[in-house]
Amino acid sequence: MAVRRASSALQQLMASDGYVLDSVDDELSDWDHYCNLALQVLHNLQHQHRWTQLKLHTHSPTAPYARMSRPLLSGMPPRRLYVHPDEQIEFIRLDDERKKRRKAQEKRQVTDSTTDTVPPTIPEDDDDPETTPQPVREWVLPTHIGEMWSLRRMATVFDVICSVPPDPGPSNDGLLAENPPSEGPIQSPGRWREVKRLLLATVDDDSTIVYYIVHDGIVKPRQN
Repeated sequence: MAVRRASSALQQLMASDGYVLDSVDDELSDWDHYCNLALQVLHNLQHQHRWTQLKLHTHSPTAPYARMSRPLLSGMPPRRLYVHPDEQIEFIRLDDERKKRRKAQEKRQVTDSTTDTVPPTIPEDDDDPETTPQPVREWVLPTHIGEMWSLRRMATVFDVICSVPPDPGPSNDGLLAENPPSEGPIQSPGRWREVKRLLLATVDDDSTIVYYIVHDGIVKPRQN
């Protein structure tokens, strides 16, 4: 009589978040391996790169919300990962205007130093949202270094996602994003994110992970 092996700690972790592996036998399916790979990348992003609001997506966020060929991740990095060249020029222009306003205000303060009225100062903040790119949610595709990727295969991944990952919803404690309609609304990509992009996470045999930014199509090259 065959005895079924007890679930591993990883299987119990995934089951506790509402997801059940396709196979509980010794032989895991491709889907199960992809999920294990995704959890490894998620752990790396959360504990080594300080990402927040991480979610594992098993279904497409766009209609008809079909199950994807492999799970994806989404999350919020601590800082912006990619800045469009035109957006960078805009931030430089805004920062230059802020410096000019500060210099003009300092001159007025010197002129009005004999009076009791002190005009408000412009705070010098390196993280000013008007002059500093703010982080945005990003897609992450967990892969293994032994996988062979082609443009056609990568295109199938971009076909089932939207430009910006959906909001994780009111609760950010869970891991699974199984039912897209129950999540927050899909955000508008904005003028600087017309081309879809994702972070390609490549896991090596020694568990090191390297990340690459991949765009769905041609983007404007950065100029020096």
